[in-house]
Amino acid sequence: MRILAVVDAKRAQSAPQIPTVAESALPGFVASGWVAMFAAAATPPAVLDRWNAEVTAILDLAEVRAGFVRAGIEADPRTRQEAREFHLGEIRKWGDAIRSANIKVE
Repeated sequence: MRILAVVDAKRAQSAPQIPTVAESALPGFVASGWVAMFAAAATPPAVLDRWNAEVTAILDLAEVRAGFVRAGIEADPRTRQEAREFHLGEIRKWGDAIRSANIKVE
């Protein structure tokens, strides 16, 4: 088996010789998986800020990053606003793709 490309926006740290799909075939294509933490809408901003700071600090630990890279995962901690914008962008991107392909639930 040979890996032809990765679906992330940038090459994987663990395999920098493998191009992205955008580099090799479809400019602008990104379909990477992601994980986010969500809280109830009524959660106080101070709690959210503390939560974000603590999680970011953990993700910045060298041993945590190294473990993620070994597993083929690259942590990309974001501010609350950056995460919100990313999430809304994913909803738009995949919603547009679903509508343009006329995908229906069966």
